[in-house]
Order: sequence, then C-alpha cells, then structure tokens
Amino acid sequence: MLLLKVCLLPLIIHSLKTLYLSILQIVKRELLFAICLILLCTHRGFAQKAVLYFLNEKNGLSDNQANCFLQDSKGMMWLGTSYGLNRYDGSRFTVYRKENSHLCDNVIVEIAEDHRQQLWIATSNGLSKYDLNTHRFESYFFNNQTHLQNAFSSVVCCGDTILLGTENGVLIFDAKKSQFARRIQPVGSDGANRITKIYKDSKQRIWLCTYNGLWQYNLMTGNSEVPCSKSGVSDPLKHELVNDIIEMPEDNFWVGTWSKGLFSFNVNSPQPKSWLQIKGSHTNVITLAKLQNEQHITELWLSNTLSTLHIENRSVEIRDFFGNSPYPDINVHKLYTDRHNMLW
Repeated sequence: MLLLKVCLLPLIIHSLKTLYLSILQIVKRELLFAICLILLCTHRGFAQKAVLYFLNEKNGLSDNQANCFLQDSKGMMWLGTSYGLNRYDGSRFTVYRKENSHLCDNVIVEIAEDHRQQLWIATSNGLSKYDLNTHRFESYFFNNQTHLQNAFSSVVCCGDTILLGTENGVLIFDAKKSQFARRIQPVGSDGANRITKIYKDSKQRIWLCTYNGLWQYNLMTGNSEVPCSKSGVSDPLKHELVNDIIEMPEDNFWVGTWSKGLFSFNVNSPQPKSWLQIKGSHTNVITLAKLQNEQHITELWLSNTLSTLHIENRSVEIRDFFGNSPYPDINVHKLYTDRHNMLW
C-alpha cells in the first residue's frame, strides 16, 4: 500500500499562517501531516513533485493488499485490507481482525460513516458496525450467515438506510431496527444486478456501477434507470463492466470501465462521452479520484496505470512516481483523497 502526497505551493502558502496557529492544538495524527507540509515549503519548485510514503506490513499494516480507505469525522484514517481492518493515527496502526474483535470477516471491501459517527464495514462475509465513540463492534448477517448472500462489494450510508452492493442487486439494511430490510435490483439483466460500486453524490443521488452499465437508483421510489434513458439516445455503457464513478464540479461525472476506458457525462445532458481516443488513454480504468492542483483546479486521477487527465488539451499524463522507488512495478487499484488533499 502506498501513500502518495501531492503538495501544492499556493494552497500551502495561503494556509500556512492558520496551520502554524493551530499546530499546537491538533492531535498527533494531524501533526505528522502538518510537519510534512511545512518542510516541503522550503523546497523551491516542489509543487511539480510528489513525495511518496510507503506503508506496508513492516510498518504494522495488517496486509499489503489494501482494498479501501476512509478518513472518519474525527480525522482518523481507516484502511481495509484482505487480512484485517486498520486504524492509522499518522504514526502507527491498530489492527482489528475477527480473532481479536467482533469484526465479522477479515477481508474488508469498503467502509462508510453515517451521521451517528458509526462506521459500516462491508466484508466478504457480512456487515460490521464500529462505533467511533464507544469503540464497539457489532456484526450482522443476511439469511443465516450464508456466505454467498453476505459477500458485499460496496456500502453507502443514506441516513439510517445502509445500501450494500451484492452479486444479486442492492441489499438494504435498516440501521434503526438493526436488521436487513429488502433487496432491490436494477431494471435490467445480463449482469445489471452484479454491483461493483454504489456511489452517493453531493445531491444525495445514488449511482450503481454494475457488470451491465451505470444505473441511477431512486431511494424513495425504489426504481432504477439508465441515466441517458430519458433522452432517448443509445447507451454506450450497455453491457460494459463499470468499475467506478466520481462527481466533479457543475454536475459533471466521470466513469471508469473495464474495457472501454473513461467516460464523462453531465446530469442535464446525460449522453456518456467516450475519452478512449485521446492521447495516453487506457482501456481499463479501475479507480478514480480527484485532487486540487496548484491553481485550485480539481484534477481527475485514474488508474490502474496512475495518470492525470488534462481536459483542456484532451490528454492523459502518466505519473511515473514509482520508477525510482523500492516498488517500481506497482499497479494502483484503489485511489482515495483525504481532507488534507493527500492521495492514498
């Protein structure tokens, strides 16, 4: 697992005074990040460079296969791996496994936080809840702990409704009643019920990435539809495995697919547009993240080959951060941006 930190000079200069005044009040995990930012300010031209931090089993990470990340409301980083859940305070890891806690499984797929400061942890065999205030775990299983029914691919919190992606649609968990409520399926076939990711945007709209395209789910009505269905145009994502979706400014969305590369669309004009033909583009886009650059412009980062999309000149820049590192053959399969504008 790699932590990639892109430091942006104008942003740091603007916030340096505030950072200095508050540095004595922030906790240890925040102090580590703050010191890194200050030290980098002494290097002229560093805005064009990236500083890499490698965290792995030698540093206390439970497993080198990192599957997901979350920064909680208290500022703590959580990392889900294929052998345990990790809480990272900026200097050390606390590892949770089913052997030393009430975590339901060691393969952590995704983590989400609700409005009650509770983490919901989707695993390959069940759903766990961790209370950030009481530090207690509770676990839940659907259909009498049948493994196939409890292999979750994604989790999203919508108030007291927890949405879970499965191989057979979206499973709904009622957090108030602490029980599974019902299962919903996209209005489609040929893989549309196999959910790869559930995404909630800034306007609380729910998007389903599936083995058969991208669907929008209405939590109130329970209906699902293809975004461009109302416009009457053909759907270029039909029959395509959609890996990821991310929201950008002004209701623009970007979609990463398994074999057709990158797509973009606007909610007001939802015909997906392919970016496969642009310079440097890749057919397989596994994960997406957004990061602010030195001009305060939000950039789109994508992988499995770590790259940045330049929309203005329609090109993709491959970021060769790993060539001179101890791990030159890294393939990135998960990206996450925290509140410090750090890329994990």
